[in-house]
Order: sequence, then C-alpha cells, then structure tokens
Amino acid sequence: MDIDELLQAQAEPQHTSTTEINIESTERDDDYLAIDAKHLTLEKFQEAWKTGRPVLVRNTMTESSQNLWSPRTFIKQYGNQQTEVIDCSNGTVKEIKVKEYFGGFENIKKRPDYDPDTNTAPIYKIKDWPPKDDFESCFPEQYRDFMKNLPAKEYCSPSGYYNLSNRVPKSQLPPDLGPKMFIAYGSDVGEAGVGTTKLHNDMADAVNIMCYMYTTDAKPAAVWDIYPYEALDTIREFVTKIAQEQKVKIRDPIHDQWLYLNNEMRERLEKEHGIKSWRIFQNAGDAVFIPAGCAHQVSNYHSAVKCAYDFVSPENVNRCIDLTRQFSRVRREDALQILNTILYTWCDTMF
Repeated sequence: MDIDELLQAQAEPQHTSTTEINIESTERDDDYLAIDAKHLTLEKFQEAWKTGRPVLVRNTMTESSQNLWSPRTFIKQYGNQQTEVIDCSNGTVKEIKVKEYFGGFENIKKRPDYDPDTNTAPIYKIKDWPPKDDFESCFPEQYRDFMKNLPAKEYCSPSGYYNLSNRVPKSQLPPDLGPKMFIAYGSDVGEAGVGTTKLHNDMADAVNIMCYMYTTDAKPAAVWDIYPYEALDTIREFVTKIAQEQKVKIRDPIHDQWLYLNNEMRERLEKEHGIKSWRIFQNAGDAVFIPAGCAHQVSNYHSAVKCAYDFVSPENVNRCIDLTRQFSRVRREDALQILNTILYTWCDTMF
C-alpha cells in the first residue's frame, strides 16, 4: 500500500449514507464554505475541505464561554505572571506582567508605552501562550471550553478519527499541536497597517477560534488573507522582490515571517500575478480552518483573544511532507514528526 492508498483508506468515512450533500445550498463567500455551527455536518465539512480551501464556522461559542476568555478572567487568575509581548511593527520582544498587558486591552491609554502626545501605543501581541507549558495544565477551564466548542471534532480534536497526528503513541513523544493562545491589541488602521500576524505558512492544518473580542464599532474584529497553496511559489517570488526593493535581507520570503501584505501590496500581487486571497472576517465565536501550506496573514481591527489547534488531515498530509522539506532547508525542526505520523497511520490501517 503506497502513501496515496493509505491516505484514501484513512479518509473514507466510517459510516454509509445515501444523502447527497450540496454545499452550494449553504452560505459561501469567495468560493469558500462559510456556515453556522448548528448547520455543520461531517459530510459538509469534508466536501469543502477536500477542495483545499479554508472553512469558516460561525457561532461556535456561547456568551458565557466567551467570558472565560475575557481580560478580567486573565487578570484575576494570572495577573502577576510574567509574559513576553511582541511589538507587531518591528518584532521586538519585552517582558511584562499579564495584568499590565490586559489592563490596556480595552483602553489605549492604559497600554504599555502609551504616548499621550500622539495618543498612540505599540500594537503588542502575545504569541503561542503558554510558550512551553501544557495548555491544559495552565488553563484547565479554558482548555475544556475550547475542546467542547471545537467544530468538526472528527478532524481537529486530539482524539478525532481524521486527525492522523493522534496515531503517534505517547511513548514516541507525539508532536505538541496545541492548543495555544494568540492575543493581540487592535489597530484603527487594520489591514492598511503592519498587521498582527505576518505572512507565513504552517506545516499542519489548523483551526483558529476567536474566543473573545472587544469592539466599539461595526468593523470585524480581525481580517484574514489566506492564499491558495498552488500560488505559494509565485508568492515567494513576489515577496522576494519586495525584500529586494526594500533592501531587507531574508533567508526565506515566507518562513521568515517578516512582511504583512498591506492594501497596496495585495493589489499589486493581484495586478502583476493574478493572485487573490480568500478574505475572511472573523468575530467572537468564529472558527477559521486553514489548510496546511496556505500562506496567510491576519490583522486585528479590535483587541481579541484567539486560540488555535493544529491537526493533520488525510486530505493534506502530502502537503505536510513537502512543507517539512521546506522547513528543513531553513533549519526549522520537524515539530510535526510527519514521517512518524505516516508510519503509525500505516500501522493503524494495516493492523
């Protein structure tokens, strides 16, 4: 049995159904599936996911769930802990207390390094929180809530049948796929500015849920640009050209995570190469599914708490193999352990 046969065997549903699924009957934005959580089924998800496009699932969390992820909760429970924050404009890192960071979440004047003369403050973010410790141990209530609210659990939960990463036994130290929190202040200029997550791609599939947002107007909390996997080589060439024009030294145009494509750059990419992103607007309770390898970036209009979990789906495991090779060329570790994943998936299928 070769890899393609193995993956086909794993992707086959473990039930039979004569119901024809027509995802055109659900809401669609720019040719990706956007659907309310109460209408999502495994069949609808699979039909959309096999196309290699992102999926947006709305209303995955209740208001009471969102309260668990509020600044007040983190200040009360973890306020005196130290955490690293990153300046989104230049990537510099500093360490502050959790209560200092969340104290400015909803009030710019209380943010670290606020400048009263210009009424501005750096757009700080907390990435991959907790950085090293186990999420479940550090945030048990939030962990249970996140796992409870995950859509398409068959794919993106630790025990999901179509999440191939769980085939690696614990004795082999399986990869740490999360969950992790991504927290960032909002910016009035939003997508016209420097962004809160630079353009990059990941070697695994991922689901990202916005668990809390603070908003004062009708703008979406965050805007995503997700590019087709097939456009990756062209995007690499385009970003390399930008680096040369800006006289920026880079090792890899995507994996260095150095650039946010603002409005002007995105328009130029479309005009010169015909490449356009899937634009996804995310608010509290929305889950964004990002296929492995798709270059993507995020900009927050409003301060928000997001939580993400990585997984390996049968549909995209070949991409994971290719991406592992790419990451090795820039000396990034194979945190996904994709070869182990394939080996133990084969064992699970054969025996």
